[in-house]
Amino acid sequence: MPFLADGLRKGDKCFLIAATATQDVILESLMEVYPDTKTAIANSRLVLSTGMSTSDKFYDYLEQSFLQASRHGDQYMRVLGDMAWAVDKGMDVDDLMSFEMRYNHSLAKKFAVVSLCQYDSRKFTGTEIVKALKNHEDTFQFPLSRFVGF
Repeated sequence: MPFLADGLRKGDKCFLIAATATQDVILESLMEVYPDTKTAIANSRLVLSTGMSTSDKFYDYLEQSFLQASRHGDQYMRVLGDMAWAVDKGMDVDDLMSFEMRYNHSLAKKFAVVSLCQYDSRKFTGTEIVKALKNHEDTFQFPLSRFVGF
């Protein structure tokens, strides 16, 4: 959990978007490397969400959250999304890809936010994961081994 732990140590506003069971696993690991995790949640330095049922609702939620964080004086934000939440919420994969594209071309450029999206190969097909990679054009400037466990 270095991504979230590093952000919390630096004072970034962090968001964890994942199904509840996945959040529990991530938070347990995070507490091992960042003991103040519960305090960060209580102080809204780490915001937990299980996602929304449509891309429009989720986009609006993130946009409002980012605006509120900016007004509060948060200069930098981090988002860790375990994208299986979308499957759990019943979101169509095409709707999820639409969200990803819209997020990357708007919110990710409008705000000082670094995002990490995780796609579980047990929940998404290879084709769906390739679509997700194509929606994240900035990843192609790095070697594939950085993203795939070789």
